[in-house]
Amino acid sequence: MDVSPNTRPLYVDLDDTLVACDTLWESTAALASSRPLSMLSMIGALTRGKAAFKDAMAERIQLDPAALPYRQEVADHVRAHREAGGRAILATGTNARTAQSIADHLGLFDGVLASDTQTNLTGVNKLEAIRADCDNQPFDYAGDSPKDLPVWRAATGAIVVAPSIGLLDRVRDIHASPTVLCPRHSVFPALLKAMRPHQWIKNTLILIPWLLAHTMSWKPALASVLAFVLFSLLASAGYLYNDMLDIQADRKHPRKKSRPLASGALPVKYAIFGIAAFGGGALLIALLTAVLSLTTYKFAGWLVVYGVLTVTYSTLLKRMMLLDVIVLAGLYTLRLLTGGAAIDEPVSEWLLAFSMFLFLSLALMKRFGELFALSLDPHRDADGPARRSYVVEDLDILRAAGPASGYLAILVFALYIYSDKVERMYDNPFALWLVCPVLLYWITRMWILAGRGTLQDDPLSFATRDRTSHICFALIALLFILAGPV
Repeated sequence: MDVSPNTRPLYVDLDDTLVACDTLWESTAALASSRPLSMLSMIGALTRGKAAFKDAMAERIQLDPAALPYRQEVADHVRAHREAGGRAILATGTNARTAQSIADHLGLFDGVLASDTQTNLTGVNKLEAIRADCDNQPFDYAGDSPKDLPVWRAATGAIVVAPSIGLLDRVRDIHASPTVLCPRHSVFPALLKAMRPHQWIKNTLILIPWLLAHTMSWKPALASVLAFVLFSLLASAGYLYNDMLDIQADRKHPRKKSRPLASGALPVKYAIFGIAAFGGGALLIALLTAVLSLTTYKFAGWLVVYGVLTVTYSTLLKRMMLLDVIVLAGLYTLRLLTGGAAIDEPVSEWLLAFSMFLFLSLALMKRFGELFALSLDPHRDADGPARRSYVVEDLDILRAAGPASGYLAILVFALYIYSDKVERMYDNPFALWLVCPVLLYWITRMWILAGRGTLQDDPLSFATRDRTSHICFALIALLFILAGPV
């Protein structure tokens, strides 16, 4: 019997079809972010099967349907089908709680078929549910995965969403001319963006111990460059982990909602692959370079410390007032220790104290910028930024503590100039005194910009684009050269 496409019911998958994400992965990330210890309880649910696991996850985490990255082309197709007089049913392996909340939010569907505590509604199980729902009449189906092939074989019309070339060929073996919506794009550009290579400029701190060692030997230079590359890969794994935990919060942020994970351009499963590949790869290569005596085992040890601190910070510490900025400043200082360990050169206590105060000032500046932007939003959350422990009323104390910490860094540097070490390392240490007013100007100017609302990004990222900062850094480098390093 030939049935018009407009009168055939249309069954639409949810994950990676109607939405550009996988709701189970996102729920898992949200649970790990909000209640990491609860992940242990999910192990028992997983032993009872995937359907039980999905149900337990949906019971603990309710995703915000309004914040999900919907595929507009798919939604428009469903809307057009209904306007032409057809029925549209959401048919998904997602748990019924989550699926129903999304269907209620969109108002596009006449019904919902979804997983329950016993049945994981994918593959053949989904086909049986669809046949029961349409009474074995002709139907159309929109999906995205090889798991949907049994449904497409039984369907009269096929809609394939963001398919790989291999999947599209398999569907064309079943349906000569399937409808293709949202052509697939490579995830690698999104993965590269999520790695935040522009943030690697921070890792040049690793090179400072080598530069201050005043050695022209090739081995320390090679070790420092290797340390920079490996640390950058590990830092990118940390960025992916942080963004994965922050997906829900980022989608509500005016700027961060465009991040690859929040926008759906990068699926969570690829982020997990990136975390394992970049993080694990960096640590393994660090051990290999230590075995080959290109770096040291201490360097590999500091990488492990950085990795553990980064995960702990993203999972827990970033929500603890003041402790978050102290740890953040410590992570910058740890770069110096890592760089020193790579060339087996002890890092001066003066440098560690200077960096701790300086980067504490910049960490406070970052929090100040976030709160200042929030203070300008008339619809702001009274509890402050998501996953933070600050409120707008904290602006004054941050405005006071931040510059003070920066000025303490300058004081440490001034005292360092008096030390015996400087006398031994520089022919003209007086030139270093001129570094102090340059730093004083730069720190004060940055805080003035933050107070005006000009600086709402990470301060170091802002400095890489700021011409005045470039001039200040160039002057400091010139003054160190004029000091005549021995």
